[in-house]
Amino acid sequence: KALPIVNENDTVVVQQLKVGDNDNLSAHVADLVEADILFICSDIDGLYTGNPHVDKEVSLIPEVRKIDDSVYRIAGDSNNPMAVGGMRTKIQAAEKATSRGIDVVILHGKKAENFDLMTRGKVVGTLFHRTMSPRAAKKHWILHALPSSGEIVVDEGAAKALLHHSASLLPSGVVQIHGKFDHGDAVKIYREGISKANLIAKGLTQYNSEDMRKLVGRQSYEIQDVLGYFASSSIVHRDDMVIVSTVKKEDLI
Repeated sequence: KALPIVNENDTVVVQQLKVGDNDNLSAHVADLVEADILFICSDIDGLYTGNPHVDKEVSLIPEVRKIDDSVYRIAGDSNNPMAVGGMRTKIQAAEKATSRGIDVVILHGKKAENFDLMTRGKVVGTLFHRTMSPRAAKKHWILHALPSSGEIVVDEGAAKALLHHSASLLPSGVVQIHGKFDHGDAVKIYREGISKANLIAKGLTQYNSEDMRKLVGRQSYEIQDVLGYFASSSIVHRDDMVIVSTVKKEDLI
């Protein structure tokens, strides 16, 4: 077995790829692996009402349901000269992760008993609650954070299936493919023609644009024969698609 270690401070890191600190990097990694919970270790027990290094009267905040300006005001700069950002970057990371449907716990990383307690289901430190479900977070990411790499035009039958029957997009309903994109890229889905009025959905593709052009109008059972491989019976699966009829279309990217 291998345990991958991702470190912002790696001496071989490329400057253009820097995130800024390991706290925010951990939020990105947690998002990429679709984690349920992110543990961020610190040299204190969690988020306090003030700085426990200088004020012994402050108290630990056991949970936070919303990260706002008041939370950032509580988070001071780091007293550790070896650290980058301190509690503030941990709050930034928690805000990123919770907005993507991931719970976050900030805890003391040098207290071994904390990890024993967590394996028994006890939350130690400060728990930051996710602000939406993982499914809703994924939909939000597809809609507002992921740039579109191409367009798919579908016929009226496919459009009705997507809009009214929660269907996946099958190759038989595809009329045209526009742009160049890879498997997993985001595309916009239109009915009849590419215009803002005809935009009905946005989703992640199961095939790249070159292969998808070969599948236009085909039945799903033909995919293996046409491409020489089979990845999915759908072009865009329903779980990776968001219907945009209730979204301000000018907000999409």
